[in-house]
Amino acid sequence: MRRNVGILEGIVKTNAVAGVEDPTVFFVVVRDGVLCGECKRLHMLEDGVTPRVWKLSEVGHGYHKKGEQFPKVGGLHPHCRCVLSTLLPGYGFNEGGFVHTAQGLLRA
Repeated sequence: MRRNVGILEGIVKTNAVAGVEDPTVFFVVVRDGVLCGECKRLHMLEDGVTPRVWKLSEVGHGYHKKGEQFPKVGGLHPHCRCVLSTLLPGYGFNEGGFVHTAQGLLRA
């Protein structure tokens, strides 16, 4: 997924300005009946609502092989619709799985 490679540059620059050396990232998924099991496994927590967060240093490059433990910047498969995003300090997810400020955080 080429757009994630372009987004990666913005994530790195934005976090550098905020003083973050190893950015926290997550993948925005399309929560519908077409979401594949591999994307759900690597991009969502067990509740199926909250995005799983990773340190950018944990996210790989190149091709993903089904069953690997870490996601890839370019997506998990050729038709992957998941989009890389960052979670800046002071933000987390609310109970609906949406990015939320520190007040009302469920997890960071």
